[in-house]
Amino acid sequence: MALGASTALLLFSALTVASSFWTRRDPGATVLPPRATVPVDVDVWVGEVAPGVKAVLSAEWNQPDWDRQQDERWSAGLGAQSGAGLAFYALVAFNTSDAPVDLSFPPGAYRIVPAPATEHPGAPAADPGVESVDLAAWLAKPDVAASAAATTLKMLGADRGTVSIPPGKMLRRPLAFPRRIPLETAVAVVRSDGTTFHRRRMRRSEWAGLLASPSLEQIRAL
Repeated sequence: MALGASTALLLFSALTVASSFWTRRDPGATVLPPRATVPVDVDVWVGEVAPGVKAVLSAEWNQPDWDRQQDERWSAGLGAQSGAGLAFYALVAFNTSDAPVDLSFPPGAYRIVPAPATEHPGAPAADPGVESVDLAAWLAKPDVAASAAATTLKMLGADRGTVSIPPGKMLRRPLAFPRRIPLETAVAVVRSDGTTFHRRRMRRSEWAGLLASPSLEQIRAL
C-alpha cells in the first residue's frame, strides 16, 4: 500500500485529513528564531489506537526552548492564568487500514506520567501525571474564541472533538496538558481507553522524513 505525501507550506495550515499523507513544519504564531543547539534525536510515544492505526505523541518542535515559547504564547492568548499555562503537544495518527477511523479527544483522552522522584523518607507521593484538556471546549469560551491563539488552534483542528481519518490518510492535531512533562523523561503515555504507548527514540531527520513522506513499512516499524 503506497502512502503519498503532499506539503502544506502555510505556517498554520488548517488541520485536514489530507488527500495523501501530508506534512507541515509545525508552528508558532510567528517563526521562532533559530537556536544554536538542536537535539539530534527526538523522543516520541507510539500506540496502536485501532487496528492499523498508529498514533504518535510528539512535542510540537522537539526543541525545549521553542516548545516553551510556544506554550507561553498560546497559553497567554487563551487566557490561561499566569504560572498555570498549558503545554502543547502534537498527536499524529496514521491510518493504514482499509476503513475510516474516528478519533475522539474528550477531557483526559491522553495521560503523560513522569518518572518518579527519588524515594526517601518523607518524599511526596508518586506524581500521577497530567491528562489532556478539552481544547474544543476551551476554544469555545467567548472571551478567547476570537484571539489569535484560538484562531490558529482552530485552523489546526483543535476545536474538533472527533475527527474521522479515511484509510491511507494522516492526521495531525494539537493536544494540550496542564503542564509540560518532557517526553524523553516520561515513563508512560496512556490513552483513556487503556491503550498504552511505547517510547521510540529516533533521529530528528528520520521523524521529519516520516512526516514528509511516510511509507507503510516505516509506520509499521514505529
